Amino acid sequence: MFFNWLAHLDSHALPLPQASSWLDYPYFMFARYPRLQPEIPEQKSARSNNEIGRNSFQKLLSDQESQIAGHENGAQILQGMTPEQRQQLSALVVDCLAEFKKHRARAEHGKHLTRLTKEASRRQRRLDKLVGRVRTALEQLHSYTQDLDPWLGRSHSKFALRGLMAIGNLRHYQSAEEWEKDRQNHLHFAEIAEFSPFPDDPTSSAMVQLYWLFRHECHLSANEAQIRTARSRDACFAKWNKSIAIVEKHTTFDSESRGASAVAQAVRRYRPKG
Repeated sequence: MFFNWLAHLDSHALPLPQASSWLDYPYFMFARYPRLQPEIPEQKSARSNNEIGRNSFQKLLSDQESQIAGHENGAQILQGMTPEQRQQLSALVVDCLAEFKKHRARAEHGKHLTRLTKEASRRQRRLDKLVGRVRTALEQLHSYTQDLDPWLGRSHSKFALRGLMAIGNLRHYQSAEEWEKDRQNHLHFAEIAEFSPFPDDPTSSAMVQLYWLFRHECHLSANEAQIRTARSRDACFAKWNKSIAIVEKHTTFDSESRGASAVAQAVRRYRPKG
């Protein structure tokens, strides 16, 4: 059984409040549900910010639609789509591109946290030993200066005291357990996003979202929706994804069905939470 991502999103969008900022929802939400777009405020300063957000929204979508239309497969991707559907497609692509960028940053941060978790105990034990040696040396230095004429030992005594004070104020580092907690929180944050079908897999998310836009909103057949999703992926996400195999038509009686198996596989995997 396939779960319709877009129908699921439509049902969850019904109770959503109108946005107060153009940053409150993904652009696709504003394109598909215009009622969510922020009202133009009465205050002049707030109105200016609203206009900047609206202009940015409109320009990004217009530029994205032009980019799709200019691709070698653009005519096939956009064939039969209404202006409203084109706008939704453009908004969805803009959101998917933003997800690819955020996922790269999240992945790098996640790797960093994992490395810190593994290294923390060993590195911190070594740091403690080194600081202990420094403290012992400074204490010995200060003790030695106490038996000297002040003209000889005053500056060294002050230096030792400053060093000991700095060690006393040395910032305490996180334990390995705390780094692991941060890592788990990071993973949890990546899993709770509502908009993405697979929050930690933007490639599969984009395929599921595009497929259901073509299938549910544009009323295309499953095979045609798969093909247009694959074409859209090539047109818009070449920097992030490799091309996937597309079967445009049957060549023999027992040949593979029209469509894109990678898209079908991602759609099959999707299960809404809750």
